[in-house]
Amino acid sequence: EWVILKNSEAENTTWIMAYTKPCPKCKRSIEKNDGCNHMTCGKSCGHQFCWLCLGNWDNAHICNGYKDAACDKAVMGARKYLERYAHYYERWAGNHKSRGIALSCLDWARKELRDNLMNAVQNVEGVQMEFAVKAWEQIVECRRVLKWSYAYAYYLCCSEKAAKIALFEFLQGQAELNLERLHHCAEKEMKAYAKGDCSLNEFVAFREKVVDLTSITKSYFEKLVTALENDLSEVTDTSIVNTSIIKSVEIGPLDYEDIYEDQWD
Repeated sequence: EWVILKNSEAENTTWIMAYTKPCPKCKRSIEKNDGCNHMTCGKSCGHQFCWLCLGNWDNAHICNGYKDAACDKAVMGARKYLERYAHYYERWAGNHKSRGIALSCLDWARKELRDNLMNAVQNVEGVQMEFAVKAWEQIVECRRVLKWSYAYAYYLCCSEKAAKIALFEFLQGQAELNLERLHHCAEKEMKAYAKGDCSLNEFVAFREKVVDLTSITKSYFEKLVTALENDLSEVTDTSIVNTSIIKSVEIGPLDYEDIYEDQWD
């Protein structure tokens, strides 16, 4: 359903807002192809309205007098719909692109990075270099999950109570935060270490940091996926999110951030 929506609306959002008008009933954007102003929305809606004023259509419809309220309300409703859709689509597409780049980096890590690290850092066994490949494998998988979590969020926010939305956004936000930390570390810092600009002790500390970040990120995404698979069933109160649920998924990012706070700039 998201893919169909994406293909039909996302790529032409700017054009849509400039050259179409919203159906007053379902808010979907409609292009005027015919000369008359009598418009009929698609089969799923069927609403009949006037193209000029967006008022309901009948055989005696007249709209030559200036009336801005109904039109402005409908246009603003459509604009809000498109802005909301653009919010989720932009993040879906961003993670889709980031995953593609991460796949290329994973291929590089498997073919070149491991050997580069071994050549750059002496007295380290080859098996100890596998952390780099595992980090990129985790990044690729997490980008996939995060990408589709934004499609999930689009429909969740259309239909669910505030408590479910709040829990979902908390879980998603924590997962995304830690993924960005891991991705930054693997993408920016690892290349420097592959050039040999470090001592053995510095490399060992860096390796431990990447291993820890990989594990922490995996844990957050496992919690997010489990919650989605269970339809966020942890939420029982329709007005607030149970704080014990939030505490149960806080597995240490703040302490970890204190240790490596200079790395997140």
